[in-house]
Amino acid sequence: MTPEVGRRGPDFLIVGSARSGTTLVQRLACELPGVAMPPETHFFDIFLRRLLLRGAPPFGAARLAEEIDEWRQMVQVRGVDVEPASIVASLGGRCDSIMDLFDAIVRHLVPTGTICGEKTPNHLLWWRPILRALPGLRIVATVRGPHAVVASTLAAPWLTRVVHPRWGADSYVAIAERWRAEQQIVLAMAEALGAQCLVLRYEDVVADPARARQAISRHLGVRGTMPLEGVAGPVIAHPWETWKADALGDIHTDRVSTWRGELGTRRSRVISSVCGRPMRALDYRTTMSERIGAAVAAASLSPLTQRRRFALRRGQREYMRWIDGIAL
Repeated sequence: MTPEVGRRGPDFLIVGSARSGTTLVQRLACELPGVAMPPETHFFDIFLRRLLLRGAPPFGAARLAEEIDEWRQMVQVRGVDVEPASIVASLGGRCDSIMDLFDAIVRHLVPTGTICGEKTPNHLLWWRPILRALPGLRIVATVRGPHAVVASTLAAPWLTRVVHPRWGADSYVAIAERWRAEQQIVLAMAEALGAQCLVLRYEDVVADPARARQAISRHLGVRGTMPLEGVAGPVIAHPWETWKADALGDIHTDRVSTWRGELGTRRSRVISSVCGRPMRALDYRTTMSERIGAAVAAASLSPLTQRRRFALRRGQREYMRWIDGIAL
């Protein structure tokens, strides 16, 4: 598969919940011949809202350079090597759409790639407007069991950026609610896109990374593979993203079940209750007795936490409605 002449956008995206293995899948993709991906751009999930407040395209050369400079100053991409003048020139001094700007940034960051991709987990939420702009775009979605995602997120240095401190000891409930909503998006996306979307479970990827990489290769239309020793860490992660180190080193199954000792019985049961339906749809099975225990544990949550749960769900739905109305 080679880029189409005049194409507006990268060739594929890797998306999924944060801490679900997207960096590991990105690494495996970048080990394929000709495939290149930059570090996360956070273009849609963080930058675009600010851009739209300043006014949507078309942009002339001056405004285009200003927006590229605004993007590269975001803390989430600090240290990225970008030459705004070069991107402006690649667009002929004019930007007619949001997707044109996104594509120009991605391809500027990986100029040698025959097949260019991008990975920012929360670009998952933007799949509908992105696919409206790029109907042929291929998607790789990664999923991971909610208990492991919750445990890993609780230990992440950026926890307070995704969960408000008011949740206190019940922060794990907010993370579980977020997982539930995001996996529902994955399921809806996979159903709508069919073969255009590849869903990989983290647990399967670490158990057999070679098989996962072959699946990515087939999905992207790449011929041939390279040895797993060809790690692409410096290309796909910033030096300060220390939490990604495990995904860039030896691949192992050590983190698959460590959540059992980190969460405890009650929190684990609450998470199972909150996430039950998408868990089962993604083949994370629970027994009837486990489901009963989960329902009992969830019922013990405080009325305040319950109200916050449903307020979070409403906010998630409203945010998705806003996203789905954006034209790229």
